[in-house]
Amino acid sequence: MNGEIKVLQIDDDEIDVRLVKRALAKSTKSAKFVVESASCLANGLNLLKTRQYDVLLLDLGLPDSNGIETVKSVSKVNANIPIVVLTGLENEETGLEAIKNGASDYLVKGPAIEISLVRTALYAIERKKVAEKLHESQQMLQLVMNSIPQAIFWKDRNLVYLGCNAVFAKHAGLSSPQEIVGKTNQDLPWRKEETEFYSQCDRRVIESNSAEYHISEPQLQADGKQAWLDTNKVPLHDSEGNVVGVLGTYEDITERKEADRKIKEAMDLKSQFISTVSHELRTPLTIIKEDIALIMDGAAGRLKSKQREILEIAQRNIDRLARLINDVLDFQKLQSGKAKFNMQDNNISSVIEHVYNTMAGAVKQKGIELRLAVDNNLPKVIFDNDKMIQVLTNLVSNAMKFTDKGSITIASRRIENYIRVSVIDTGCGMKQEDLPKLFQQFQQLGSGNRKTGGTGLGLAISKDIVEKHGGRIWVESEFGKGTIIHFLLPIKASTCESEPTQQLQQTQN
Repeated sequence: MNGEIKVLQIDDDEIDVRLVKRALAKSTKSAKFVVESASCLANGLNLLKTRQYDVLLLDLGLPDSNGIETVKSVSKVNANIPIVVLTGLENEETGLEAIKNGASDYLVKGPAIEISLVRTALYAIERKKVAEKLHESQQMLQLVMNSIPQAIFWKDRNLVYLGCNAVFAKHAGLSSPQEIVGKTNQDLPWRKEETEFYSQCDRRVIESNSAEYHISEPQLQADGKQAWLDTNKVPLHDSEGNVVGVLGTYEDITERKEADRKIKEAMDLKSQFISTVSHELRTPLTIIKEDIALIMDGAAGRLKSKQREILEIAQRNIDRLARLINDVLDFQKLQSGKAKFNMQDNNISSVIEHVYNTMAGAVKQKGIELRLAVDNNLPKVIFDNDKMIQVLTNLVSNAMKFTDKGSITIASRRIENYIRVSVIDTGCGMKQEDLPKLFQQFQQLGSGNRKTGGTGLGLAISKDIVEKHGGRIWVESEFGKGTIIHFLLPIKASTCESEPTQQLQQTQN
């Protein structure tokens, strides 16, 4: 240690004072000791108040103070100065007690003090510096912990608290985190059931040696109200892998649970409303459609060409409205998990043929051509036949909206363990920024100022159906050059889950 080391010695024995000064003067260390002395505690405390010292050598038997109270008096005036207590041979127990009350070390007076005084003084200074740095680190850690919104605590393996943050202290009914140290769950103002539950969780973590414990369930609080607590606890290990404690977090998610409950209620109410309104609309719509069909068949007399033209327009709009209602109902069932799937061994080529025969006339009326480019040797796949017809019909209908000339092609081929079906059009194409919106619900994309009718649910429904078959759907498009929508179906047995495998995510070509 370089530089001067300022020492204050409080001792009323002149011989001991000279002995200390001689021992420090003989030091072979590069540091130079500068010693000041005081013969009573009062004078020593005055010096501590007005001057800076690096270490204090303190006799416990002074004219105006005796024993441990001397150490306590010094600590009140200057809690940061390292204290080396000088005691007689018969008072070693007092020296040890002094260390418990803040002293850094103690030495027994006598000739042997010359051997160990310098080392003890230097060690006391260094230990104090280390302690200060540790205290600063602990304060910083506490500040960080207090800034975290979750309640955090840590215990030793006997489930005695070593610390916590401010949120947990409040949860435990304490005024500050420092009050938690040394306490157990039984010392906290919790209900008996709550205390036993928390302690059981902690013991399970300690005994498991490595497992994380997580639970989220309602707890009845002391005020009688129910609170949802989300709990995570993990064991703490030393460098040899032994469990030395447990670290845990609590988060009060009562408000989140209540918000989720309200959202669920609102969603259920919305689903019920959509279902009710849609079904209520279907009945009069069916009657209107049948009445128009009767009139067009001449049941009410012969029609003039203008009347028939108007009724045909009405009939097309009724069909369109029926499709919109069906889309809303289908989407609502898929979102609520109430859609039923009739999973059977089916031939995707039969689905393509059915859609082709159904849609060819409508496509031709628009002045474009519907083409096929299919592999007729594809294996059977497990899927819902009606749902897959709905998907492919939606894709062809979507292609028709954006294709004014050229063709629409339905293609199929096998790629590894999947069958890929593609709908290719020569329409207006899509801008790159619009591609992520294509399968979103209630999205209607247009070309320039063009708008298309519909709910914007057709492709969203198609995506849900494909994914619930364990498949994947995506789009490739270039603005002004057309669009291709692909979907994959796994050849292996489908579980109707919406989590495609990594292989499926990579299979695009």
